[in-house]
Amino acid sequence: MTRADQIAPRDANERTVLGFYTNLMKKDLDAFAELWAEDAVQDMPFAAGVAVLEPAWHGKEKLLSYYRKSIPNRRDHVFEIDKLHRTTDPDVIIVEAAGRSTIGETGRLYDQRYVFVFHLRDGRIVLNREHFNPIVWQQAFAGTAVTANPDPSAARSATGPGTRADAFLPQTPQEAVAIDFYRLLMKRDFDAWGALFTEDATQFNPFMPAKEGLKQTFQGRDYIVHHYRTVLEKRRGPDFTIYGLHQSTDPNVVIVEAGGRSEVPETGRVYDQRYVMIVNLREGKIASTREYFNPLVFQNAFDGFLVGEGVVPN
Repeated sequence: MTRADQIAPRDANERTVLGFYTNLMKKDLDAFAELWAEDAVQDMPFAAGVAVLEPAWHGKEKLLSYYRKSIPNRRDHVFEIDKLHRTTDPDVIIVEAAGRSTIGETGRLYDQRYVFVFHLRDGRIVLNREHFNPIVWQQAFAGTAVTANPDPSAARSATGPGTRADAFLPQTPQEAVAIDFYRLLMKRDFDAWGALFTEDATQFNPFMPAKEGLKQTFQGRDYIVHHYRTVLEKRRGPDFTIYGLHQSTDPNVVIVEAGGRSEVPETGRVYDQRYVMIVNLREGKIASTREYFNPLVFQNAFDGFLVGEGVVPN
């Protein structure tokens, strides 16, 4: 990873996106405010399950009010960029990043991973869809002023209705592979689904809860297929919705924003999850994925029974 303030932007949009991180690091909230359009939205799909955090902030002043309350007391605030994905839409930039700071009110370390999906208009941020691990957020911010009760009238997501994966029309062969990941799972055609992967494929799940028996990394096509066969064997569903499909300027990278919904008979609960998946292709097959999802939603749906090869305990 590279510190955000050590990366040279290549154009105005990258300057804005990198400015999001560097101005927070410097606590320059006046310069930070200049990055946003007046009608900007910050959407946080993984805030689901955090009762004190709104899922979206609508309007520049609303979102700035959070940062003005949260940032001044931070210490040693550093963002590092893992991947900055330019897409074929020059006004969409997707960033995998890590942030680290100390919360002044509590002295707790806030060590977080993120996926940001930035939409820009005329060089300013009009939408930032920020995905983070809510368990890490809760541990760092519990009991601080930024967890004051949110305004219920503002508790509305900025995500549109999306399109079912089996009705989505990909525009490139690479996009077709990414969509088939979801479409074939909906059909439970595991033989065809497995054929999407290289033999040495990996799936990395950065936000998988740290519980005994649960793996962050699935190694090899055979294991990946075995895992999905096992976890979906008795499940009703799944149905997948595509909220965003982004072709990187690297033709072998596709980024998918998706939702999945299924019923878990062992618990009687609905598993209603959001995902961001980074798909890396090699010779037209999936060589690796990084799948970010909300671990609180995962734990609530599967708590206490076998998931793949592990038990999710209370």
